[in-house]
Formats: sequence, structure tokens, C-alpha cells
Amino acid sequence: MATVGVLLCVWSVSVGAPPRAVRPARAAQVNSYSTFGTVSYGAGSCGVDETAGVVSAPGIKKILKVSNTEIYAVGCFTDFAGVAEADYVARWDGTNWHALGSDGSGNGRFDSESEVLEIEGTGSSRRVLLAPIGENSVFAFESGQWSNVSSTELDGEILDVERLDDGRLVAVGDFDGVDDPTIRGIAVLQDGAWAPA
Repeated sequence: MATVGVLLCVWSVSVGAPPRAVRPARAAQVNSYSTFGTVSYGAGSCGVDETAGVVSAPGIKKILKVSNTEIYAVGCFTDFAGVAEADYVARWDGTNWHALGSDGSGNGRFDSESEVLEIEGTGSSRRVLLAPIGENSVFAFESGQWSNVSSTELDGEILDVERLDDGRLVAVGDFDGVDDPTIRGIAVLQDGAWAPA
């Protein structure tokens, strides 16, 4: 069980002209100093994470801040902040950490860490997107429930997801076309199923 103080911070860099391609709007990255106190969790070995210099302990791979009262963390942790169902993903509400769903037997919905954490929508239409390792698909958390966004699975790990300007979801990753030879490394969600991009 690891015990750490979670400290979120900001840095700002301005270099030259903005890039030509503009990425779709995302949830704001951490943009202020906030201390959430001491958080205990069972930490595994996550490898390289996106929180270096932000969180001083292993286990947390990515943090997305929507507001001071809505922050999400993913990683290779279990029982985050003492919440039995807060396995691999947790949400901060400004006061406490919470689980996102359960498997019905006192654990989190997923049994592995995720490389992907994206936030979409606002208010009551907020969606949290995860692509847990080994699941080979993207799951959405809305209205207190997890659901698979696709009726099909890819044949490898999903490393990132993006929303296109036309609203379609794109996944990139280590899928090599074994199950579908036309889908290699990039797929688009079309009519509820993964298809070649």
C-alpha cells in the first residue's frame, strides 16, 4: 500500500507560432496548485506515465482536470483513497475521491489499468472514456454506468482516442489486423462498430 500526498501543478510554455492543426477541445489540464491530502492506494508498476513532476509516486498514469471539483485519475492503483471500488480510475469532487462504477462484488468495473482517459461533454452530458488494457475497446461512463462504445473489439491495445470534427471517434494502437485485416493501427467508430479509417 503506497501513501502519497498528491500535488497537482501547472506550467506554461509559449514558443513561436501556434501549430497549423488545431486539436479538438479537451478537458483542461491541471492548471493550479491543489493538494488533495494524503492518498493511500495499492500501486503496481505502470511504467512511463504522464504525471512525472506532478505526482511524486508511482501508480497514477494520467490526471485530467475539468474543474476544481471534477478531476479524474487513472493508473495501476486499487482501492484509491481507501475506496474499495476505486480501482484503476477515480474521480475527485472537490472534497473526496470516488469510484466510477463497480463490478458488483466490491471492486472496480475493470481489472487492469488504462492507457486512455478522455473527457467529453459538459454537466449532465459528461462522458468519461477509458480503454483498459486487455479489453480491446473503448468504454464510456455516463449516468453512473459503463458501456462499450462498440459492438466489436479490436485485436490489440488502444493507445489513444480522439474525436474527429465530424463527431466520429478514432482509436489508434497496437492492433495488427489479425481479426480484421483491413484495420491496422487506426480505426474509426462507425455505426457502433470499429471500421478501417
